Amino acid sequence: GRCACGHSAGVHAGCPCCAGAVRNLAAACEVCSTEIRDIDGLLGLVEEDALRFLPAVVNLFATTPERRTLAARLRQSLTQLLLTFRHLVSEVEEWAVGCPVAHLPRVKRAAEEVGLACRRFDDALRNIAHEEARTPPEVPRLIAGHL
Repeated sequence: GRCACGHSAGVHAGCPCCAGAVRNLAAACEVCSTEIRDIDGLLGLVEEDALRFLPAVVNLFATTPERRTLAARLRQSLTQLLLTFRHLVSEVEEWAVGCPVAHLPRVKRAAEEVGLACRRFDDALRNIAHEEARTPPEVPRLIAGHL
């Protein structure tokens, strides 16, 4: 929430107005919890699709050492995104069961880590797309002979 001075509650605890707002916060709001659940469901689909299709895509794409490096970065960035999001879910769940507002900085830090992981995953996807557009992989001779 926000306090009367316009700051996000819990962020400027040195402000008398914010300090009062901080005392009134006790747990995560339902809107935040709903959004986290929705994102969790979407990331579950990303993870399921990645487990199903990423190995095949990597095998087709990773025809050079450079491409293998890009594929490894993509796999690593996806893993990091999923782990950081699970950490955020855990922090929000702890806060929701009655942790004090002092827990809010941990939730904020976890959310920032998810943001960084999202940017890394996005960069990894863009690097692969750029590399693919620059030099398409060679079609294996066996397949090419049947085209």
